[in-house]
Amino acid sequence: MTRLASKIGFILGVGILFPFCSARAQELTNPAKLEQKNLVRTQEAVKHLIGQAETLHEDVLEYLDDRKEVVLYRQSEGVLVQLAKLEASLKSELERKRLYENFDQVERKLNEMLKGVRALGPGEKVLQRQAVRLEVAMEDVYFNISLGDISPDRTRNVIERQIRTLDVAAKDLNRTAKYALGVVPGRAVALDAISKLAEASGKCRKSLASGAKIDDLRGDFSALSNAWLKVIDQMEDLSSQDEYYLLRSAGRIDLLYGRLHQLLGLKGKCPHMIIRS
Repeated sequence: MTRLASKIGFILGVGILFPFCSARAQELTNPAKLEQKNLVRTQEAVKHLIGQAETLHEDVLEYLDDRKEVVLYRQSEGVLVQLAKLEASLKSELERKRLYENFDQVERKLNEMLKGVRALGPGEKVLQRQAVRLEVAMEDVYFNISLGDISPDRTRNVIERQIRTLDVAAKDLNRTAKYALGVVPGRAVALDAISKLAEASGKCRKSLASGAKIDDLRGDFSALSNAWLKVIDQMEDLSSQDEYYLLRSAGRIDLLYGRLHQLLGLKGKCPHMIIRS
């Protein structure tokens, strides 16, 4: 058995993206600035975000072909301009406060554009799907710029946003599994495990949205953890040679779950998905 990362090129686990959250490690962090390693991660995340924004910009152009509308184009262009400014600002001397301000400017522009995209309706599937990818990439940037900031408000914001992203990923996995495993004999247990994971992630998301305290969330997250362990058990019976996309989707959850495991300060070793080749 080997990690999926070693076979098909995507990362499972959080060791690369999330530093240990022990008090000792945090004492070494300068809260006013990103550590160099986290700055590099942020630069990589922003570069990926720009790629997703450029793809959406191209999709917008395709949609606008021969139309006289310009608002959506200008909104998309505005996002790219702000992203270029954010990328250029990512220097070692950049203060965290300024970094947050720069990110907020990008997010405001992005939300304006996404509102316009959503207004086009579900019929524009290409645009809607790329908009979701852009949101996911945005959350990765938010997570990375927040590394080392252990202030209560920021910690809660990061947890809320990671839970929301995990919920979206779990529902995507559930939808994919219905096609990938629904017609395969003997996969009812796997389908049930994935469905329950989506239910558990939705409950965590709803709890936080209703104002639940982080300490109270640990109960709901325990149910999510149990559901995820059952999914891991089922995924280990699959091969990346047969179910590449399904396992790739599960790998995304593995990453998000690992982040939340550390953010919530859960005890014990974080479980990770291991897949046979």
